[in-house]
Amino acid sequence: MSGMVFTTGEDDAFTIWTLVDWDPVHHYARYARTTPALRATTVEIRCQSLGASRSQVEVIYTLTALSPDGSKLIKEWEAGSFMTMIDGWAEAIAIRLPQLQAASAR
Repeated sequence: MSGMVFTTGEDDAFTIWTLVDWDPVHHYARYARTTPALRATTVEIRCQSLGASRSQVEVIYTLTALSPDGSKLIKEWEAGSFMTMIDGWAEAIAIRLPQLQAASAR
């Protein structure tokens, strides 16, 4: 639900996420995330059903460097490490999915 806050990562990768917009009817979510002293990011997610067991998902990242180190990281992502990071999310979600499905929203 909108306003939900959670964190990921540790040390320099510690990131604060806030769910800014959530529209379950239209399968849309927008997050603001900040990795202090490095970058601020918005992440928009749009999902569309392609049948009973398939979905098309569009994810749009808008990144803003907050420091020279943040700028360097964004340049590294542009060079290809971003896709490695995204693939890591798919793995992390797959590992955690059973726990998430069993949890109730509060």
